[in-house]
Amino acid sequence: MRRPSDSQPPSGRPRRALWLAAGLAVLLTGSALGLSSAPQASSSSGAFRVFGSGELSCLRWLDDRRLGNESARQSEMWIAGYLTAYNQYVFKESDVSAQFEGDYLLNWVDDYCRKRGQNTLVIAAHELVQMLRRRQ
Repeated sequence: MRRPSDSQPPSGRPRRALWLAAGLAVLLTGSALGLSSAPQASSSSGAFRVFGSGELSCLRWLDDRRLGNESARQSEMWIAGYLTAYNQYVFKESDVSAQFEGDYLLNWVDDYCRKRGQNTLVIAAHELVQMLRRRQ
């Protein structure tokens, strides 16, 4: 029996990635309209389900980055995927982070998480996008 996440859409991307991107688009559209300043978990406000590393706390992000473990690499790739989905579904140009190196972006998340350890990685990623948009 196949699981839904094993299905492949015509583009060859896993269906789960498309759901993640669609959820991100809902979040970012709501934010662009001023519906919220950070991701909220409320179905009446167009919220979305967070998958994977986005559910981790900032404290966990910092611990994993300090250890340099597999979870850190997965979370770093989750941030990259978040930015990719934003670029594909929301940003009007090709890359909201074009003027920054990858290490700068990850270090920015580190700094954010040091100040707000109880927040989740999805909120940190959302705030990263907001910072990048302000610098356009």
